[in-house]
Amino acid sequence: MTYLHTSILAPDHLHGGSTRPNPASTGRHLKRNVRIGNRWTTILLEANVWDCIDSMLLRMNVTLDACCNMVETA
Repeated sequence: MTYLHTSILAPDHLHGGSTRPNPASTGRHLKRNVRIGNRWTTILLEANVWDCIDSMLLRMNVTLDACCNMVETA
């Protein structure tokens, strides 16, 4: 299962609008299950961190599982 979040928008103040907090930066935490090798584990990170990871995974064209396995074997 791939968790790619593709609708990443810039904050309003970058477009001349009023400043308001990005919903991802409100401290909300999200859990994702990932398979590393032969085991499953859960990763808990803030939503804005997941947004950055999702953006990176999209650019690299890899899944979260594949990326975690590359890090594990490095």
